Amino acid sequence: MAGSPSSSSITNDGYEYDVFLSFRGFETRRDFTGNIWNALHNRGIRTFRDDLEIYKGNNIEKSLYEAIEKSKAAIIVLSPSYATSSFCLDELCHILKCIHGRGRFVWPIFYDVDPSIVRWSEEGTYGEAMAEHKASNWYSEDKLQEWKNALNQLANFSGTVYKWKTGDVSRVIQPFSLSIPDYIVGLEDQIQDVLRLLNVGSVDKVYMVGIHGTGGIGKTTLSLAVYNSIVDQFDGSCYLEDVRGNKEKHGLIHLQNILLSKIFGENKIAVTSVNEGIKELRVRLKQKKVLLLLDNVDKLDQLRAIVGEPEWFGNGSRVIITTRDTQVLKSHGVEKTHEVKLLLRDEAYDFLRWKTFGTNEVSPSFEDVFNRALNYTSRLPLAIEIIGSHLFSKKTTEQWISALDRYEKIPKQEIFEILKVSFDDLVQEEKDVFLDIACFFKGEQLEDVEIILHAHYGDEKKDHINVLIEKSLIKISQPNFLTLHDLIEDMGKEIVRLESPDQPGERSRLWSAKDIAEVLEENTGTSKIGMMMCSDSDEDIVVNWDGEAFKNMTKLRTLFIQSVYFSESPKHLPNSLRVLRLWEYPSEECLPVDFYPRQLTLCKLNFTFNRPQEVFFKKASYFKNMRMLQFHFCDSLRSIPDVSGLQNLEDFSCLRCNDLITFDDSIGLLGKLKILSVVSCPKIETIPPLKLVSLEELYLSELHSIMSLSPMLDESLDKLKILKVNCCRSINYIPPLKLPSLEELYLSILWGIKSLSPMLDESLNKLKILKVDNCIHLMYIPPLKLPSLEELNLKALFNIESLSPMLNESLDKLKILKVLGCRHLKYIPPLKLPSLEELNLQGLSRIESLSPMLNETLDKLKILTVLGCRCLKYIPPLKLPSLEELYLIELWSIKSLPPMLDESLDKLKILRFIYCQEIETVPPLKLASLEELYLSGLNSIKSLSPMLDETLNKLKILSVFGCRKIETIPPLKYDSLEELYLSDLDSIKSLSPMLDESLDKLKILRVLDCPKIETIPSLKLASLEELCLSELHSIKSLSPMLDESLDKLKVLNIQGCYELWSFPRVMLPSLEELDLSYCEYLETFPPMVSGSMAKLKILRLKDCKKLRKIPAINVDSLDEFDHSGCESLEFSTSD
Repeated sequence: MAGSPSSSSITNDGYEYDVFLSFRGFETRRDFTGNIWNALHNRGIRTFRDDLEIYKGNNIEKSLYEAIEKSKAAIIVLSPSYATSSFCLDELCHILKCIHGRGRFVWPIFYDVDPSIVRWSEEGTYGEAMAEHKASNWYSEDKLQEWKNALNQLANFSGTVYKWKTGDVSRVIQPFSLSIPDYIVGLEDQIQDVLRLLNVGSVDKVYMVGIHGTGGIGKTTLSLAVYNSIVDQFDGSCYLEDVRGNKEKHGLIHLQNILLSKIFGENKIAVTSVNEGIKELRVRLKQKKVLLLLDNVDKLDQLRAIVGEPEWFGNGSRVIITTRDTQVLKSHGVEKTHEVKLLLRDEAYDFLRWKTFGTNEVSPSFEDVFNRALNYTSRLPLAIEIIGSHLFSKKTTEQWISALDRYEKIPKQEIFEILKVSFDDLVQEEKDVFLDIACFFKGEQLEDVEIILHAHYGDEKKDHINVLIEKSLIKISQPNFLTLHDLIEDMGKEIVRLESPDQPGERSRLWSAKDIAEVLEENTGTSKIGMMMCSDSDEDIVVNWDGEAFKNMTKLRTLFIQSVYFSESPKHLPNSLRVLRLWEYPSEECLPVDFYPRQLTLCKLNFTFNRPQEVFFKKASYFKNMRMLQFHFCDSLRSIPDVSGLQNLEDFSCLRCNDLITFDDSIGLLGKLKILSVVSCPKIETIPPLKLVSLEELYLSELHSIMSLSPMLDESLDKLKILKVNCCRSINYIPPLKLPSLEELYLSILWGIKSLSPMLDESLNKLKILKVDNCIHLMYIPPLKLPSLEELNLKALFNIESLSPMLNESLDKLKILKVLGCRHLKYIPPLKLPSLEELNLQGLSRIESLSPMLNETLDKLKILTVLGCRCLKYIPPLKLPSLEELYLIELWSIKSLPPMLDESLDKLKILRFIYCQEIETVPPLKLASLEELYLSGLNSIKSLSPMLDETLNKLKILSVFGCRKIETIPPLKYDSLEELYLSDLDSIKSLSPMLDESLDKLKILRVLDCPKIETIPSLKLASLEELCLSELHSIKSLSPMLDESLDKLKVLNIQGCYELWSFPRVMLPSLEELDLSYCEYLETFPPMVSGSMAKLKILRLKDCKKLRKIPAINVDSLDEFDHSGCESLEFSTSD
């Protein structure tokens, strides 16, 4: 029999109970079934059980049947006397009809009963019970047969067999963990990430962890998988599904009551106000160590009402929260968060393959259309789930193509509605900014988008963009680009399309070249169009129109036209424009006569004027709000006339205006100008004096006719922060720089400059970065009086012989010094640089010693690189207590490293000796912190002893490459070694004694192109995951190397071992990838211990010409199987 509920409220998914518990009362109620109920109850699983008071005054049969119909799943305890109760048998039939028959879960427990007894009901207690029912003559033959059929059906279900009357019931309730998809990919690593954040092992603290990401990315699936993996470690648990939706439908009080009921299992608790619920939860939750999962939270009040503060909970409690809005987590003080990642392409491929075909392979005829479907889903799990399920029923490629054509025109409704939830939560201004980004700005620089939106709306939109980031609608990728998921982009565009499905001219935004052409040609534009941008068409669009279409677009604020060509000049442009960008302006003349956009803020013109450009500038003088004006590729622009009317201009640039010769003096009088850029204007001979009190950035590049920066820089530019002068090859003079705010100075390819004096004679107190590059005739750099300098980069200064007196001054804040390709440099003075962190010396072909340069102690130096200094013979002892990385590369005259390494470099983590061909010995490495050691091209070294004789306790990576004379490597006493790479060691014959020691943490071992190695010792490598042996031409057998069990080995790569013919019997239970390609003498497949290929995904046997047979394998289970060139191969595949 079964009984009363632990509460009468409805669960989140519409069921009143999670589990209906059916049992024979007198036999199991007090012990076994009672233990099951308690275990389920402690997990927050709402279970119907036997409390007789629930039935007082009720029809018992009716109450039971209603409870069955309202239950999500059922547990049936089949005890020896279960079948003696006609009541239990009728209950069983109703369970199979209402629960199992509707696709829900039924779990039998065979309690001291063999399933075969239940299945046939002809012997044992069940046979006796059925015989008694028949003998009583109370039941019809149909009823008896119905009971037998139900018992037979139930006995064939997966279940649990118990032979004892008491015991652990955890196996019973395990199936009642929260339901997650039966095929999940890409979550394993993320589950571990969240578990680390939860830190369940810490029982003296309460942790709240947030899981966030865009809609449909798998937040719920991930959180449920985590929940299921730890739920049995808590006294109570509760999963609140779709908090947002349930709050909207039922309110916060309903959610509080569910939580109280699930955790404490009392139907008498029923709070009537949010404050009462908070008080009740605060008092009661502290009594237990609980696990809570709140899914789809979108407002702070939900967290405050349901989980409050950590102090509400008993020690060791954990709260998991999923949301699309990171601001909710921040506002509630949730510091531990995990952003759910998109599936990798391989993971998405596997998932879609499963959803569409239900198998591990894609039919070759479907490969192209399958990849099209995969691209459409953009690796979003929700899209794969929905699209895959829909395509599952499509049996031909034509049906797939038809469905995908429809999706690409109009997004699938289920995906659209789920993604649109986050959009609906936005206020109107945030919605507008999102739609702008979705329609126009994906992949654009954040700063550029902020500038355009500021101009379009008249105020800054940085806060609105931050809200979109918090809502997981957009992201900022490196380096500072706006990105959003393809399907979220489609959702935004679909919202705009639905504004007027059939009339593009009635929409707020136009981005499609096709729609723009239609609106312009048919003259259907309206005042509803606010932004029109066509810049990504795959082909040029020709518009045949009468030039009148813009006249009705009276509220158009932003217009970008590129790759659109017009049959006639536009007769009108909207005076409402604030942002205008035209590429190849569609007119033989200039702008329309009646075009006076007084709010125009940003203007970028890429075209040739056929009428005098003065007409434009005369008109532009009325554009009082103009902040940015750019002329790019305007070949006929010969002069910049009077621009004094543009008093609000902040950014002015000319790029590749090949005929531009002069600027009017007014360009130097624009009081608000912050950025001035003149690039690739080869005919400009002079720029007038710049009296620009607001100028912050000045870029001058490829101005081949300019000979001096005077008088342009004669004036003081008090706010200038960045000055770049590049490839102005005729400049022979730069005046003293009166730039008190200058922070960055870049001088590159100035071939006429011979001295940086008097330019640097002035004190540039705020200069942080100085880069002088390819000034090939520069002979003198004065002492640098630069107290704020942090980075100095000198490159390809071929006539500089000494860095004195330049570095004679103390540069107390200098952190980075790079001297590159100064091939005549002979002397570097002692470096008195107390803040130096990185020193890079490259291509200094006349430097013979790093003394006296390194005689001083550089206490903060972390990175030292010496590369291509081919005459360098001596490196002094390194007094570098903070050094972490040392790179010695292509030092062809260095024969020994002592005494350089005589000093203790206690913090050194990375050491690279590369192509130092004359070095014969390296002293013992007393480097207690060394983690990575790379030795390459040391062709004079015969042994790595005594260098490696010392114990390097922290070494994780050792790479020895191209050291062709090395004959032995000493035993590796490296407890922390994780990766070992040996390559191109022509003289080494054995890996013993190197590998005789036990390297317990080694994960990767690669031995490549060592032609004389004949044997490899037995590998005692308990943690090895990847073993690669390639081009070992003398290896004939892998015994005894593989005699040991390598339980964790995932990748075994034996390529090009031409003499290999024998494999030992191997046990590799974790093997995922096996590559035996080009082993031409291998005749038999490696004998594998049973189970060693259960996880195999990749098998490569390319050009194993003598391989005759491989064991039966399930080829369909492999992701890759290459047996090309296996001329003698015969194999069978398992079913």
